[in-house]
Amino acid sequence: MELLLKKTIEKVGELGEIVDVSPGYARNYLIPKGYAEPISPAGLRRVEQLKKNIAEEQAFKTRQEKEMLRNIQSRESFTIMAEADENGKLYGSVTESMIADVLKNDGFDIDKKNIIIDEPIKNCDIFSISVKIGEEQTQFKLWVVAK
Repeated sequence: MELLLKKTIEKVGELGEIVDVSPGYARNYLIPKGYAEPISPAGLRRVEQLKKNIAEEQAFKTRQEKEMLRNIQSRESFTIMAEADENGKLYGSVTESMIADVLKNDGFDIDKKNIIIDEPIKNCDIFSISVKIGEEQTQFKLWVVAK
């Protein structure tokens, strides 16, 4: 049975592709879930519009990511306060989520999974932190100071 995919499905096909699947798979899974529909001129137009909308959203997201990258690069550094002893050794360590919180407080909504720390941060000092935004990566300085 030939169907028009309304969503990319792994091992079946891409959005907008016409695929040939078994009738049972089509009737029991793809069509009820809204992942595919029988081929029709109206369906083809809807899928083309959907592709166009997705491309526009991706372009907008890419522009936002580049803007955020430029803003992070324009900043000299970020500062994080942590509990430490008199020698500057931290009582714990600075984690990706702590850095993400500092960035979020400064207006940069970056997921902790996109923050790359080369080595554990366990003392007060200046560190170079990498952050991945979209497909690009940039670095910034992080000052770790005692409370």
